[in-house]
Amino acid sequence: MLHFKEFKLQETQVIKPEWVTSAVYKIINSREITESKGLLKLHRLDDILKKEKDSDYYYPRDKYRYIIDLMQKFELCYEIDSETILIPDLLEVREPAFDFDYTTALKFLIQYDFLPRSVMPRFMVKMHRDINHEWHWRTGVVLENPSFRSTAEVIADNEEKRIHIYVQGEQKRDYFAALLHSFRSINDSFEKLEAVEKVPLP
Repeated sequence: MLHFKEFKLQETQVIKPEWVTSAVYKIINSREITESKGLLKLHRLDDILKKEKDSDYYYPRDKYRYIIDLMQKFELCYEIDSETILIPDLLEVREPAFDFDYTTALKFLIQYDFLPRSVMPRFMVKMHRDINHEWHWRTGVVLENPSFRSTAEVIADNEEKRIHIYVQGEQKRDYFAALLHSFRSINDSFEKLEAVEKVPLP
C-alpha cells in the first residue's frame, strides 16, 4: 500500500501499487507525449489513461492530479503551468544552439562507475525553476539564476559516464554549490552508486 504525508497526497491511499505504476507507464510511454517532446496537457489524460481492455486499470478523472503529484514527487516531471507538465526524459535529443562563455566559467565534472539514465532528468526536475525552456534537451540544460546572477550549463555524457558542469557569473561559486548539492542528493538515493567529483585540469 502507498501512502504519503504530503498535503496534496495525504487524502489518497493506494492498496495496489500496480495501479499507480501502470498509469505512470502509460504516460511516459505515450506516443503523443513523445511526439510533443515531453509536454503533456493534463486534459489529454482522458485518452492516455483510458481503459482499452478488461485487464487495464480504471482511472477516474478525480485521481489524475494524484498521479501527476506522485510523478512530481519521484522527480519524473515538473509543472510548466497549472495545465501542463514536462517529462525531461522525453525531451528532444538534439542540443539547441546558444552562447556560453567557457573561458571564464567554473568547470567541474562528476565521474560515475555507471550513470543511471534518470540522473539528468531528476536534476532538471529539481532545478526546473531556473530552466530557460528554449535551452534544454534530453541530456543537457542551461540554467539561469537571477539571485546568484549566474548561468550554468550542465551536460550528461552517457558514453563516458560523466556529467559536466560549467558555471559563469558574479556568484558562480555559490550557484555551483547549489547545483552540486542537487546532484549529491540524487546520487545518494542510489544504493552503491560510485560518483567521483573532479575538477578538470586545464
